[in-house]
Amino acid sequence: MWGKKRQYDEEMIRDFMRHLRAEVTMCLFHATHDGQTPSRELLAELAWFSTKYDVCGLLPTMEADTAAVPKDCLEGLLKDVQAARARELKNALDAIEALGPVLAEAFLCLRQPHRLPKTRVRLADVMAKLRATGIGDLGKAAC
Repeated sequence: MWGKKRQYDEEMIRDFMRHLRAEVTMCLFHATHDGQTPSRELLAELAWFSTKYDVCGLLPTMEADTAAVPKDCLEGLLKDVQAARARELKNALDAIEALGPVLAEAFLCLRQPHRLPKTRVRLADVMAKLRATGIGDLGKAAC
């Protein structure tokens, strides 16, 4: 029914996440640095991904439809929309960065696709860290 079994391609996933991070960074830059030019490194990274994967971009550019908006409201409204987009992009960038440790674990599991993934958590280490940070009462009922 599903056809030939396939495995995830780690390189492509890594590339996609790096490309997405670069795109979000570029969009955030444009939303917060009116008219300035982004770094050469960022531009080069985006060009490299665009060439490698034959794609113009991963995120759309904003095009404002100003029909039925009074001219005296236009500038303020555009600034509000741009500020909201900047907040959204900053949150997206933070989320991509937060995924780093989980993605690292997932990539380790991808390298052994036919083994059930497990991780060992030494509870004694957790207890020691909690005590060291002054949060030693957590888990006290279990002691």
